[in-house]
Amino acid sequence: MSRWLQFIFVLLAATAAAHEQLLVRVSPPKVAGQKAVTFDYDQENQLTNVQVAGLWRSEFVYDGLFRRRVRREYTWSGGTWLRTNEVRYIYDGSLVLQERNSNNVAVVSYTRGLDLSGSMSGAGGIVGLLARSAGTNHVYYHTDELQPRRCRSGTSGARRAARIWSRVQIC
Repeated sequence: MSRWLQFIFVLLAATAAAHEQLLVRVSPPKVAGQKAVTFDYDQENQLTNVQVAGLWRSEFVYDGLFRRRVRREYTWSGGTWLRTNEVRYIYDGSLVLQERNSNNVAVVSYTRGLDLSGSMSGAGGIVGLLARSAGTNHVYYHTDELQPRRCRSGTSGARRAARIWSRVQIC
């Protein structure tokens, strides 16, 4: 390998290492009697870590399309962080279809239909959410034809919650 290529390789490796170390840490001021929550962001301005020192911590891993792929939760015990939970997200485009545990077993599944744009994700997919299933617990979401009203029902079909909002007009 020529000296020029070696130089470029070393320069690229050093730049990549420095880029990986770029991390923004934000610690809001403490409230009397509470510990500060620390938020860490990566170079893409994505939240990578949230923690309360000595209590709990959550880590987030993203893919190249800026989608959260993994969430890991930890508790502080005996001077070390112990992982208590891991959630892996399965996507169809930008919409979450499933949440899986560390053993790759589906824990939560989402059923979607058309949203306000008439497609699966043109308007963000939120209004297109039809159901959320976690084990034997199923929650169904309903909207009227104009979609300003949203209501949830459980497995039995009994109404659990309702929310009405007005459309926002931008002048």
